[in-house]
Amino acid sequence: MSTKQPAASESVENDGAKTETRHKNKIRRRYQKRWPVYAALIFTAEAILAIVAWTHFYGDIQHRPLTAHIGPYQVTVLSARISDGDATFHPGKGYSYVIANVQVANTGKTTAWVAPVVQSYLKSQDGKRYELAPATVINAFEAGTLEPQQRRTGELSYVIPATTQRLSFCFTDSTAASSGSGSVCVPLKL
Repeated sequence: MSTKQPAASESVENDGAKTETRHKNKIRRRYQKRWPVYAALIFTAEAILAIVAWTHFYGDIQHRPLTAHIGPYQVTVLSARISDGDATFHPGKGYSYVIANVQVANTGKTTAWVAPVVQSYLKSQDGKRYELAPATVINAFEAGTLEPQQRRTGELSYVIPATTQRLSFCFTDSTAASSGSGSVCVPLKL
């Protein structure tokens, strides 16, 4: 019985196919060992892209002004910051100033009075109330009347214990006696 020997060209083709198969298997094994790392990298890249896209389209949420309505007033906290005072005004040891840049608009149909000294305060998470206090500010909020559709912007200052966290700016409706509206609070981003 004779055994047929493969031709030299067939042997080279089979060796090439075997080498290619071994090479593919080697690569496959390498990726099988490393797939968790690749998956983690892809997931991280997707998360970063999602954050960048969110910030690009919607902006940084912490820096968006917060608005609330009460009675004829639309109250917007444009920004808030912590201050240790200056050469003229000192909050005292263990205390800090909160400077809130606020805009109040009269959305009603009649003239409205705005007096932050009696209409505004800060409220902590535990319910403590902090009243207006003198401090050096860049653009002080001025009390006075607001005609319909008129708005006024300025800074208001409050003294709080330095350890206080999670504050809200609260504004009281000066017409609350007749309307029963009370006050509204907007969380501060410090």
